[in-house]
Amino acid sequence: MSKQVQNSKSKKPSAKKGLTSPKKIVPALFSWNFNIFKKPLLLVYLILLIVFLLINVISSQTISLLYFSVLGESRKATVVYLKKIMSLPLFKTEFDKFKTIYGNDIEKQVYAEKYQRQKQIIILETLLQKNSQARDVLFALYQLYLNDGQVERAQEYLKKAQQIDPMIKQIQNPKL
Repeated sequence: MSKQVQNSKSKKPSAKKGLTSPKKIVPALFSWNFNIFKKPLLLVYLILLIVFLLINVISSQTISLLYFSVLGESRKATVVYLKKIMSLPLFKTEFDKFKTIYGNDIEKQVYAEKYQRQKQIIILETLLQKNSQARDVLFALYQLYLNDGQVERAQEYLKKAQQIDPMIKQIQNPKL
C-alpha cells in the first residue's frame, strides 16, 4: 500500500472551529428543562401559570346554563334572560340585540307579564266604576300597580281599600 492511502486511513477528521459533535448538542438542547428548577423566578412563573390555568378551567365550568342557552340562540332562555335583567341599565341594548335576532315577536314574550297586568288593570277599573266600594277590586288594583312599579297609584288604591276595610294591611313589593 502506498503511504498516501495509509495516511488517509489513519487520519481522523479534524474538527473545525465553532462546530461541536452531535453528542454535545443533544444534551445541551434538553438541559434547560431541568435547569428551570434551579432558577427560582422561573419556578414561580411556572407555578403561577399552572394556578391561572386551573382557575380558568374551574371557572369556565361554573358559568350559568342560562348563558349557554342564550348563546345557543334558545328563544325561551333569551326571554328568561331579558326578564331577569329588565331593571338593569344594559337591558335596552341587550333587548335591541335580541330583537334583531328574533324579530318583534320577542317583545311580546318579554313584556307578556306587563301586558297581562295592564289588561287586568283595565278590567278591574271597569268593575270599580260599577261598584266603587269593592274592597277586593281595590286591593287587587293596589297589588297590580305595586308590581307594575307605580307605587303612588298603588298607595291610592290601598288607602281606598283600607277606608272600606281597616283590617287590610300594606304588603311589601318583592320587586322593590
